[in-house]
Amino acid sequence: IVPESDRVPPLFFESTDPEDGQREYAQWLERYGVDAVFVAHPKVGKWTKELGLTVGRDLGVAGSSITDSGFDSGVDQRPYEIGEVAVQYLVRMVESNEFGIPKIPQRLLISPTWVSGSSLKR
Repeated sequence: IVPESDRVPPLFFESTDPEDGQREYAQWLERYGVDAVFVAHPKVGKWTKELGLTVGRDLGVAGSSITDSGFDSGVDQRPYEIGEVAVQYLVRMVESNEFGIPKIPQRLLISPTWVSGSSLKR
């Protein structure tokens, strides 16, 4: 376990204003001297570039979804596989004459994978 004094606190934005967010992001990067971030915010790539930093060289960036984040590193939530299995499930329901709300609900889980791409520093 990493001692609390050595941990970088997560950045939670105080404002919904993008300009405030960029300022908070820049201050957080400077204060903690991080070399990589894991992000879900859609503006981080733009802000990083506007701060004069190069993703993958100056700052490693990984997204919570490589499909949506614009980064090639992070979590691959496998959306195509989810869609494929969902269609197979629907076909089985139709073939079995299943209609309405099931008595016992079922959940579909496709495990995500981690992808280390060029947006992370080597």
